[in-house]
Amino acid sequence: MIKDLIAKKIYNSLLEAKKVLLITHYSPDGDAAASLSAMTQILTQLKKDYTAYCADKFENKLSWLPGLAGALSRETELKFAEFDLIITLDCGTLSRTRLAEKIKTRQAYQQLIEIDHHEPLEKVADLELRLPEAASTTEVIYDWLKINRLPIDARLAEAILVGLVTDTGNFLYSATSNKALVIAAEMISLGANWPKIVKTAKTSADLATAKLWGIALSRLKVNQHYQVAFTVITADDLKALGLNDEATEGLPGFLSRLNDVKAILVLKETAYGMIKGSWRACQDGIDVAKLSNYLGGGGHVKAAGFSFPGRLKPAAKGWVIE
Repeated sequence: MIKDLIAKKIYNSLLEAKKVLLITHYSPDGDAAASLSAMTQILTQLKKDYTAYCADKFENKLSWLPGLAGALSRETELKFAEFDLIITLDCGTLSRTRLAEKIKTRQAYQQLIEIDHHEPLEKVADLELRLPEAASTTEVIYDWLKINRLPIDARLAEAILVGLVTDTGNFLYSATSNKALVIAAEMISLGANWPKIVKTAKTSADLATAKLWGIALSRLKVNQHYQVAFTVITADDLKALGLNDEATEGLPGFLSRLNDVKAILVLKETAYGMIKGSWRACQDGIDVAKLSNYLGGGGHVKAAGFSFPGRLKPAAKGWVIE
């Protein structure tokens, strides 16, 4: 099979590499963090010299995953020319690495490998293991491990399972497959701590978070022409309630339960001058990843996101972006 051949070529590239750069996308979700963690563990097993990179910090609830504590988040910290192998994980497009220009203009000795489960949008990698049918990128990594007959210990099993659980919404989203459930059962049998992983994936809320969600719900509007619902959360909202970005986690998924609109969009200001958008499809046949791609983001058909510099300002008929 072509997948098996590519998987083996990637393994050989890892063995031959002198120094590896692992990259996952900015605004990392559970699958991004878990994929990065899994690959750091694999490279540690193989005794390879590597650096992990993500343009944003990881959420506190994901920080227990092995390998994340040492990940770099500033481009200036990277000595890009040192790496002869670059691996992107769960990125969808190079723009989500925030290193796109460096990667596209890499030297001839620098090989690029993509491991992903998003639909292909560009052809830039020298080797690409991309399985859109997979529930998560950690499922793709699982397949890669099996093809190359590499061992999976308890800690690696936990990383694989975190990616599966978070990208399927605790196995409630349509991305859930029989295969995903079988892999999950295998990871638990290998020692993955199921209660800890469920806690990681769980959306919890305190009184302040409930108030924030109430503000977002009070601002919810519907564009009747496009049948899209949207709401906004400002940096001032978060500051007034003493909350950070994690407080909005789960809100887009909650709103996606609306059955009289095609999609929902949550726009959120960050404290450092960025606007983050989260799309969720509410009906089959709506591809929100395409909408995010227009704004430099990416994601899945039913769940995607983007970010760009700006501020949200109230206006007579809603909100404007400045």
